[in-house]
Amino acid sequence: MGLTRLSLRTSISPLRIRTSISRLRICPHRRALSRMLLWPFPWYLKHASSPDIVDSGPDEKLIARIQPGIRQLHCIPLFRSRDTSLSSIYRMVEDLCAGHSLMLGYECEYMWYHAEERWNLSKVPDPEESDPVLYALLASMVESLVRAFNYKLALGLRRNGDKYLEDDRHIDFPRETVPAWAEHVKPIDKTLDLLSDEQRSMSGAADTNFSKRNILANTGDLYNV
Repeated sequence: MGLTRLSLRTSISPLRIRTSISRLRICPHRRALSRMLLWPFPWYLKHASSPDIVDSGPDEKLIARIQPGIRQLHCIPLFRSRDTSLSSIYRMVEDLCAGHSLMLGYECEYMWYHAEERWNLSKVPDPEESDPVLYALLASMVESLVRAFNYKLALGLRRNGDKYLEDDRHIDFPRETVPAWAEHVKPIDKTLDLLSDEQRSMSGAADTNFSKRNILANTGDLYNV
């Protein structure tokens, strides 16, 4: 009996229940987040942005309101297993529109370390977004992530945490590819400028994956390693 109790006490749950509870306790709206995580239908969580996010302007506090506790959720296994690549990209678009470059970098890093096949960028499903501006932002973000991830892969970094820095494996690797739907998303009618004053003064600050759709945005934080 003593050995059994010891085994139960020292074994590590793949869900890390105690750690997850501790993280949820420091989240805002922790009861609502707990219900979201524990309610199993549908299994994959959906995060869709409001078109109003496009007109929010620089507002880092906005992200805390529309993505409550996201940094803690990133570390909770149950959330990670139920989250989706498309939801993560929606959050990145929100970070970009709100001018929260730090959160954009965090969310990109979170996505990078999702090495499951369903998180391959080529498998990001078509959001079929009805708002043309938001649709263009999502498509441009996916294309920019493909470029950023392939840059990291070329350095010898891998999404599962492996590193190949001293042999040919850093140049011989399967590259991320753009999902077919993103290539067909059209430019928006009116220019959307998401650059900060500092970025606007820098040559080449605008990401071409966005500018081809009439959106001015800087995605340098996607390349953090």
